[in-house]
Amino acid sequence: MYLNANNIIPLRQSGFRKGHSTTAALCDLTDNIVTAIDNKTTVALLLLDFTKAFDTLNHLLLVSKCSYYGFTQNLCRNENLDLAEHVINRDVNNAIIYSKHHNLQANPTKSKLLIYASKVHRNFIKSNINITVQQQKLVPVPYAKNLGLIIDDELKFTQHVNSLISQCYATLRVLYANKGILDKNMRKELCQALIISKISYCLVIYYPFLDVLTANRIQKILNNCCRFVNDLRKYDHVSRFLCDLNWLKLEGMYYYHLLAFVYRILHFPSPMYLSQKFIPRGTTHNVNIRNTTALILRNIVPHYFKK
Repeated sequence: MYLNANNIIPLRQSGFRKGHSTTAALCDLTDNIVTAIDNKTTVALLLLDFTKAFDTLNHLLLVSKCSYYGFTQNLCRNENLDLAEHVINRDVNNAIIYSKHHNLQANPTKSKLLIYASKVHRNFIKSNINITVQQQKLVPVPYAKNLGLIIDDELKFTQHVNSLISQCYATLRVLYANKGILDKNMRKELCQALIISKISYCLVIYYPFLDVLTANRIQKILNNCCRFVNDLRKYDHVSRFLCDLNWLKLEGMYYYHLLAFVYRILHFPSPMYLSQKFIPRGTTHNVNIRNTTALILRNIVPHYFKK
């Protein structure tokens, strides 16, 4: 309460804060990347890893530290590769120095660098960029896991979906092996807790980037869960049974989570870095119109992400 009341916590600090979540942080990150690409700029995403951060953190120093250092955030405006590289390396060094003061040790072997640009520019930048963490050069990678979401440099989320499907089917096989000792309500609860919860995580982020075939692959998992709960055969239709279970199809799940997500942002509003992205129509001009609370929608259809 004290930290929030006195605005001590940085705006983009999402961990262990009321109204904030990993989904919110990843949503902000993805939106910034898409906006930059839409503006024909290049983005370098650097994910730093720290060795045993919670074990080595100096808690006495942390308690006594009441301010934070500010680092350059808007790197996507740098059009010159050499200048962008200099700024990134400078901020990385500042972050490492700051971390060492808190007994945190950066781990370059687990740190990842992703480049977002058109395919031609991305290949050129990958060949020429030189970003180092503790004198160790980071080689750009095609994808990396960030807060449980596997992000790739094309924002297709193919690796995330493949991993998700593999985990869900592995769980479903275990459930089928124990089907005889589970009643219908227990089967439903287990599917919701172990499978549907995984699909729902960050669904508002990765679903808009999926093509039809990939979305259908995830929908098949929901269908198989429905067959498992209702003891149906492999090719039995499940639409009626999904309604009986009060389960939505994948597209319906996406809109449900999206509406709930946006509602929380607009009515609390939290986190601030997302609520600031929603601009009421009445704040853009002085004309008195009826729908002053309506939002201005930003059309982002980057050619880079067209399906």
